[in-house]
Amino acid sequence: MEDFKIRGPYWLVYFPTDSCNYKCKHCYLENIPEKDEMDYEEVMRIFSNSSLLKNTRIGISGGEPFTKRDIVDILTGLSKMGYKLEITTNGAFPEKIGDFLMNSNTTKVDIAISIDGLKDINDEIRTKGGFNKAIESIKIIKDIGVNLLQVNTVIQKLNINQLEEIKQYFSSFVDHHFFIPLLSTRNNRVDYTDKEIEKILEYMHYKFDIKYLITKGEFRIKDCHSGQTTCFIDPTGKVFTCMTGQRYFFPRKNYFMGDLRKINYSFDDLWISKQAEIARKDVKKCEGCYNACEVHREKSWHGLDDNIDWEIISKKW
Repeated sequence: MEDFKIRGPYWLVYFPTDSCNYKCKHCYLENIPEKDEMDYEEVMRIFSNSSLLKNTRIGISGGEPFTKRDIVDILTGLSKMGYKLEITTNGAFPEKIGDFLMNSNTTKVDIAISIDGLKDINDEIRTKGGFNKAIESIKIIKDIGVNLLQVNTVIQKLNINQLEEIKQYFSSFVDHHFFIPLLSTRNNRVDYTDKEIEKILEYMHYKFDIKYLITKGEFRIKDCHSGQTTCFIDPTGKVFTCMTGQRYFFPRKNYFMGDLRKINYSFDDLWISKQAEIARKDVKKCEGCYNACEVHREKSWHGLDDNIDWEIISKKW
């Protein structure tokens, strides 16, 4: 049996809900909540009964996770089981964030707040009042304390001339500031000018992001390992090899590993199932992508080649 079947995933992404209270200009997800989202009891059954998931990091995102009615109970329950949680949120619910942190093992909690500019620009991109709510959440998080507090900023046409101001504003009170270049929106590629690309490069943290930008979108994952070291659980308990396959690629069945509700919430049985193996084989036929979750996996655990051939690059510029 392959090692990953015995070991289980290093990391999984779980969307508690697809619902979101914002309509960000760059987001092309519908953000319509499923009618039959898993509740607290169902989520606890999955993670308390699995031996393969005991050392797995859980990425929590969505949708906006804190719009879910029982999200505080779910996150607190996972934390008390000992799971390392990596939560991405727009910061619109500071009270819920505070309630969760006050009842959790905060040394194993990372939180990333999505903020795309100073007040006026952020609120134009995200929603009116969003900046102040996010700052309120940051203050609560800092007061209570977590393992890592991060701000994520999506670089786009509306904020590209404010990047240095954004960076300086947050430099003194967050642990890390991650700038993410917007590459496409609603299935249309964002075409940056050469001058804009040069500006963006100053704020890139990872070599693979630099490579993607300077190859003008040609850099892709070719030998993907989704469904082996990582996977994705949707709000209804369906498991896919990757969030990218479930959200953006069609047919989605090619990335479908199984339905936890139909196998008594047993992740361990699903992980070694025939359907999971079929999905892993279909992944190998994938044309390749550049989704952040997938790229980080390939670099962290599978030696993604992000070396830059400057001779080839020079022909594109």
